[in-house]
Amino acid sequence: MKIKKVMDFRKFLTIVVVICLVTTTIPGDVINAKKTNQSKDAISYVPLDDRPFPLYTPKKLAEIGGFQANTPNENLLGNYFTPGKGEAIGDWLVKDSKKTSASVIAVPMLAYGGLINSRYGEVSLEEAKENLQAIKKVKEQNPDKKIYAFDVLMRLTISPTRDYPGNYAGEIREWSILKDKIENLGMNDKKLIDRYEELSESIPKELLEDYMRARKRNLAINKLMIDWVEKGIIDFLVIGQDDADPYGLHRPEHIALQERIHKLGVSDKIIIMPGADVVGSLLMTKLMMEKFDLQPKVSVEYSHVNGEDWIAPYQNIPYSQVIKNYVSILGGSIVNNHEEADIVLMANTGGVGKVKSFADQIYEYIGRGYNVTIGDDASAGRSDKELVDLLDKRIQFADVMGYSGWNVGVSITQAFTRWGLTHSVEQGNLNVLRNSAESHLELLLEALVHEEGYRNNVRTDARNLAESLGDDPQRLLTHFEEVNNFAVTNTKPYAKKWYEEHFLGENTSLGGNNEINGIITGLSNWDMYLPWNRYSELAAYPELELETTPSHKQKLVRNTPIPYDSVIALDKESHQVEVLVTNKHEQSIKTEVSLELPNGWGAFSEENSFILGPTETREVTFNIDMPLDVTPEQKYKLWSKVNYKLLNGNNKTSGLKARDVNEPFFITPKHTNLALQTEGGKATASSHFHAYTADNANDGNDTHVRSRWISNKNEENWLKITFPKPTSVNEVKIVGYRGYPIIDYKIQTLQNGNWKDTVVVTGNKRTIMEHEFEMVKTEAVRLQITNTSDGRVRIYEMEVYKK
Repeated sequence: MKIKKVMDFRKFLTIVVVICLVTTTIPGDVINAKKTNQSKDAISYVPLDDRPFPLYTPKKLAEIGGFQANTPNENLLGNYFTPGKGEAIGDWLVKDSKKTSASVIAVPMLAYGGLINSRYGEVSLEEAKENLQAIKKVKEQNPDKKIYAFDVLMRLTISPTRDYPGNYAGEIREWSILKDKIENLGMNDKKLIDRYEELSESIPKELLEDYMRARKRNLAINKLMIDWVEKGIIDFLVIGQDDADPYGLHRPEHIALQERIHKLGVSDKIIIMPGADVVGSLLMTKLMMEKFDLQPKVSVEYSHVNGEDWIAPYQNIPYSQVIKNYVSILGGSIVNNHEEADIVLMANTGGVGKVKSFADQIYEYIGRGYNVTIGDDASAGRSDKELVDLLDKRIQFADVMGYSGWNVGVSITQAFTRWGLTHSVEQGNLNVLRNSAESHLELLLEALVHEEGYRNNVRTDARNLAESLGDDPQRLLTHFEEVNNFAVTNTKPYAKKWYEEHFLGENTSLGGNNEINGIITGLSNWDMYLPWNRYSELAAYPELELETTPSHKQKLVRNTPIPYDSVIALDKESHQVEVLVTNKHEQSIKTEVSLELPNGWGAFSEENSFILGPTETREVTFNIDMPLDVTPEQKYKLWSKVNYKLLNGNNKTSGLKARDVNEPFFITPKHTNLALQTEGGKATASSHFHAYTADNANDGNDTHVRSRWISNKNEENWLKITFPKPTSVNEVKIVGYRGYPIIDYKIQTLQNGNWKDTVVVTGNKRTIMEHEFEMVKTEAVRLQITNTSDGRVRIYEMEVYKK
């Protein structure tokens, strides 16, 4: 049973209402326009179930695109282990499709009652086929209207807490993988065979029979949907792989389906790819982009080296291929250069390294006016806390074209839909523009509250509470109310923070020919609750209030100092900072740019006073000089200050009030780590274990477990840093690995071709070792290790300084 808790945020949120008078810039009817349900078109939509991602997100995307998504009554939809009413939904679809221009249909909802129920064999093949006849009826009565459908290639396991004694989800997954390896691929490994036979005996027979019955039935329906594409009943079909792995019973099923697609010659109308929940959003957006008749260009930047080859959890293809599939389905194309792109996708993947430079790049692209959307998939199903914390300080999330910490497909579809609407809407359709902007901002806020606020900060505690009450957090049967109240109450402070700091009072462009602007002035409602009787996800549906105001009543000048957070070598004479100034007013402005610096600092710019026309951007370069007495490692806060006046028709400013737009940026003076690869340092070693090579020890990453040098087991090992030219040094820092101390070692310097002992240590127990010594000029520094806890050396980073 679903219980909704309506959260009246007006009791604890401070609502700042901005009321602007009508002026000549925008007509009065624009100022006073009310939010309506006017839309360009309507689409009949049958979702996978009633969770936020399959239901709320596609409906919001439709609103962003100026469309309306009609859905069945939620009482008919599947809700966790309660299957949806496929026959009744089919009747609804037949009736509703007469009023709409197209349909997007989740086959598992019609056929089996939803995604969860598709994993069990209760619904017979005959019943599933009968429920699906509704699709044929829709096409028969509306032969010219498109039907986009999506089915699911069944995942490897069942849902863990269904009505069955014990939890066999993990065992069935393993059994499926072993069955494929042994029976289909003929792997003759005794350990694999023994484990397969053990699982075959331990998993209840009736459970395996039901599992195989469901797989056989689902494959038959997959094939039937392919046949219907060939017959023209379905215009486009996606078969999403739910929870993929290189091996398993889905693998031969996938091959069989691909062979059928090829045989029938329908490869251009069907795609099989990882994913299930996101497909409804993709097909909804595909329909809208076709209506817009737009094909945006997308450039992609990854947060980590080799991010394009990264394979995300629950998927079985490289991340770049996932993105390519999504963009291709939507009719877009991928380009190499962000300067020629309509949308810049910033893809946060797993991998080695920190994401600070990635966050800085997002900040810069937004400052330069690019349409940035962020796919945050580094952590499965939730925001990457490190990235979000960095962006929290650098950007306003209301400025991005899309964000998702759940699936990059959502951030792509949101950006496509928003970009498509703003590039196709006709002048004067204020209600469409306004509803689109509100829905876009609401989807951004919902993602932050759910994927960052709840999933990062509250979800684990909700699970612990359920377990402490003796309930199953994956199936709350007796204490749903307590866990639901806990989840909502503890998420509210995070919701308040994201709303007030990133949305309330922020300007947003509504689009249209006149570039109408709006201000987020309030929050009328916030519906928040656990949608299923489990702790996993939280519905958090805000309703924002957006007021349109004349542009000259707002501060529409953007001030972006670049870089936002930089490190300056103490031995560098000066440091450059660029300030990007963008005028979003419909009038020209006269502006002056300056920097506010700590005492003793200086800054110079050749030209910092100028006139900017509407939509123009000017880049001002400052050379900053630091005094000699700055404190190393201290982060200094500086300010970029933009003072401007709007110019009247005669390009005069007399009598007009000056405005200020001030933004902070940070500089940290540091001694240069001369060992770094970026400084020309080259690392070599006596040996290395697997992929843990010597160059991991001078890449600047001293935290990631994959960025370590690990030696083979030897009595003696060494790590050497060679400089591009003889260099004066007087300090070495070694970042080791906790629990595996380097016990006896020497630091040696190469002078005139001879190694000299500079530091000798015995009996060390520390993880981080720092050694200062008299200044020496050397061609290389070597760490000679003669004793460790187990014969291996493990080092994150070796740093060398001149201080």
